[in-house]
Amino acid sequence: MLAGLFEYIVKQVKFMNVKPLKHLRIWISHAFIVLIPITIFVLILKIGIPLSIIKLINNRYLMLLISFLLFLLCSTFKKAGSITTLLTIFILFSLPLSYYWTSGITTQKILCGLIPHRDSMYSYLNARNALNGKLFGMMTVGRPMFPSFLAFLVAIAQDNIQTMLIIMVTLCAFSHFFLCREIQIKFGRLPMAIYMAVLYVFYSRWIPHLASEQMGILLATLGLALILCGMRLVNKKIILLGILIITLALIARIGAMFVLPSLAIFMGLAYTKKRFSFKDFGWAVIAVLVGFLINTLIYNLLSDPAVMPFASFVNALYGQSKGGAGWTIIQKDFPGLSDPYEILELALINIKNYPLGMIISIVKSYRDFLLPGKDNAFVFITSHGNSISVYLAWIFTWFFSIYELINSYRNRNEPFNLFKILIFLGILLSVPFAPPRDSGSMRTYAATVPMLLLLPVAGFARFLEKVVALRNKKNLPQKMNSLTIVIYSLVIVGVIVFPPIFIRIFSQPVNFQVNQCTSEQIPISFKLDYGSYITIVPDGTEPCGNTPNICLSKFINDGSYGFQELYNAIVKSINDTKTPVIFTVVNDLNTGRYYHLLIDKNDLPDFSKSPPIYSACLQLIDQKEFLYSARTLIKERLSSK
Repeated sequence: MLAGLFEYIVKQVKFMNVKPLKHLRIWISHAFIVLIPITIFVLILKIGIPLSIIKLINNRYLMLLISFLLFLLCSTFKKAGSITTLLTIFILFSLPLSYYWTSGITTQKILCGLIPHRDSMYSYLNARNALNGKLFGMMTVGRPMFPSFLAFLVAIAQDNIQTMLIIMVTLCAFSHFFLCREIQIKFGRLPMAIYMAVLYVFYSRWIPHLASEQMGILLATLGLALILCGMRLVNKKIILLGILIITLALIARIGAMFVLPSLAIFMGLAYTKKRFSFKDFGWAVIAVLVGFLINTLIYNLLSDPAVMPFASFVNALYGQSKGGAGWTIIQKDFPGLSDPYEILELALINIKNYPLGMIISIVKSYRDFLLPGKDNAFVFITSHGNSISVYLAWIFTWFFSIYELINSYRNRNEPFNLFKILIFLGILLSVPFAPPRDSGSMRTYAATVPMLLLLPVAGFARFLEKVVALRNKKNLPQKMNSLTIVIYSLVIVGVIVFPPIFIRIFSQPVNFQVNQCTSEQIPISFKLDYGSYITIVPDGTEPCGNTPNICLSKFINDGSYGFQELYNAIVKSINDTKTPVIFTVVNDLNTGRYYHLLIDKNDLPDFSKSPPIYSACLQLIDQKEFLYSARTLIKERLSSK
């Protein structure tokens, strides 16, 4: 498959045999199309947007309207369509980042607008551990692809979280750009603007976070763009590359896994005069297997062999075995139990002893998926609650989805119609194994939301054509050469495959001897790179304002949203401080364990001319939240053993 793609690239390059001067002008124009939006994106984040304005992004209906109008406006340009579309995407993507970095808020998933927490923190810490020669542990729940990708970002960004997010969001912006162009070519301006606005509102939740949803959406949008491009050009190689990318998306953000056999069946049925092409089906199966082989390679290189692959699945299965009680029920039934093999055994015992529980949970899962509520399939469109607007949005969304499914079935010989039907069936079959109640407003389905969203948008576009006849067939974007998206996709695959190999070869475990601590203190050695911590500054002592240098009054007054324990412990510890305090989460270079740290900035030794590795003796502040203060910082440099 890859050999065929490289052959395709060579043919495309030969086909683009133009005069050198014209060729140079094309490359310069392409460079401007890319660099100008990125430059504006970085400038917005550097300057910041006033908090009074940026708080508007919390109104999802307003952001849905604004993003819809922006995408509709940029689609009116033909010659400047590429740069205006890319600029629109980057400006929209800058808003959530600017909001979190300006406000410095603390939520369940992020601390002080920057420091990752919960699942994001575990992936981030495992990424840093990998660069220190240690293996991924239980914290990644058997999904090594995303922390491996984060390790690559940590290395090139020198552990600056803001830079890491800028790189990740930039990559996702290009994926959205490719998908936007394909959607506009397929449906026209108005449906494209609706599709991209809804997709943006869904993705914007994850933009400020180092979460696996980021990688899932990045790869899913790119994979779908490849499949649409391949169908448009009737190029099976590009479609197969898209299937590989979507496989990687579902491995990074596990969810509706039955989409993968649906894609293989699609290839077997779509491009054959016979009933079924086992050759095309076989190539699609190979593309899926290559994705899992890549994951297996990363697992073998960087993961602890004791960690069960895709271990998070067993918690959901246990919840399903208890009649749909949710993935957290295991901790209520067996507090402290974390061994996935034991949890799997308990789930199988429950299923054997009470099979009716699984039937009940399956019924509950489909009820949640189909009916209005916080767990319904299109909650990112409808929102949730008991208002009339929620029910109207739910009715219209499912009306257009069912309308599209019926029309697609009537014209199922057309590949795109067959694709929509099979993808929906794949998602539907996955519902019992990815319970919506465990999904957090379709979080688990992040890698398939771009495909699911095709249904209502395609139904709306079909409705416009047949009933209202308002589809604007003019101002369609210039069809891009497929070479660009193919090369970009191969680069993304390379970024996933090669860094784990280099990390395993070149990263060596380190160990520092710390002998100055008392028996009540914990000796650790840790890195403290700029951008991996925030500084809480007492008002009037130093310049402060936005992340990463937050004024103490802002930190206390803005408060915490939905997450109080760690935030309250920090506030209690620094409320009366007269000097700047650093807050961060660190890995002990010796053991790999993590700690939330409060450090008096004035106590830090000046190691500016060498790698910022510090050693300290920690004093416990809050055991439950792993919060410690670095009471004694070792002043001299230490050598690794």
